[in-house]
Amino acid sequence: MAMRKLSLSLFAVAVVAAAFVGSGCSSAAADPLVGTWTSELNQSGMTGTAETVYGADKSFSSVMTMKSPMGALNVNQKGKWAYEDGKKVKITLESADFNLTGGDEASKKSFNDSFNTPAAKAEMIKKANESPATEIVWKGNDEFSTSLQGQSMVFKRKK
Repeated sequence: MAMRKLSLSLFAVAVVAAAFVGSGCSSAAADPLVGTWTSELNQSGMTGTAETVYGADKSFSSVMTMKSPMGALNVNQKGKWAYEDGKKVKITLESADFNLTGGDEASKKSFNDSFNTPAAKAEMIKKANESPATEIVWKGNDEFSTSLQGQSMVFKRKK
């Protein structure tokens, strides 16, 4: 049961990180989304932090660290972002790596067998890339919030 809950949580984390809507600025120099953002995470009973980078070159990366019942979960994602319709941002993940530390060996083996196979990673990336863009609500230039599947997240610009 814990593995199924973790599986759903990992998918939710990947989806939330990969499906944002931006403000629609077309100039990278003036684009408020470009930069490094931090967020506190709380999903399916797991808490943690995320650092997400939207590059001026349209690169995307996210590093998440979450505390799970099985240990510390680290998720690294990379890809590209692009505006759609001048108002939405679509993230296309190209890679996702998962690492579980601090748990017992049986938990690590079960985790790796479930999430760290090429087929499992490809499926999670595929599902994340199929997710719709979500709306960003800006609170000035240094903070925005978004919601996906009932999960709300607040991002603050890293200074």
